[in-house]
Amino acid sequence: MISFASRFDDADPQRNVKHLNVLAWHFHIAFADIAWPSDTGANTKVSLSAREKDCLQWVAERESSREIR
Repeated sequence: MISFASRFDDADPQRNVKHLNVLAWHFHIAFADIAWPSDTGANTKVSLSAREKDCLQWVAERESSREIR
């Protein structure tokens, strides 16, 4: 978890975005070094049930977990 919270009112959000971009780049490079290549390839099709599709639609509409049940 990374937080850019600040107790100062004059914190520069643009400066924090630059730091986040650098951290994301470093994470990507580190993960690429340890990740195993997929044996199935990138064209694997995933089938979702009707319920899963409904839940994804509700999440896209910003429904809460309580409302989705």
